[in-house]
Amino acid sequence: MTTVNYKGVFFAVAAEVRAILATAGAGAIVNNSSTGSLHANPGLPAYGAAKRAVNSLTETAAVEYGPMGSASTRSRRASP
Repeated sequence: MTTVNYKGVFFAVAAEVRAILATAGAGAIVNNSSTGSLHANPGLPAYGAAKRAVNSLTETAAVEYGPMGSASTRSRRASP
C-alpha cells in the first residue's frame, strides 16, 4: 500500500519539481491525501501512515521549493 500511496507521490513530486524549476520556476503541485491521515482508522494503519507521509512531503516541497521560483510556485494537498 505504501508503494502507491507514498512512493508514487514522491517520484511524481520529484519529476514535477524538476519540470517547474526548468521552466522559469512557476507552477503548482497538488497532491491528493485523505482525512484518514488526520485521525486513526481501525484496520487501516498503513493507509493512514502513507497519507500522512504524503501530507509531510507536500508541506516540505512547499517550504523547500516555493521560495526558489516565482510567487506562483506552490504546493498544496487536497483532503476530501
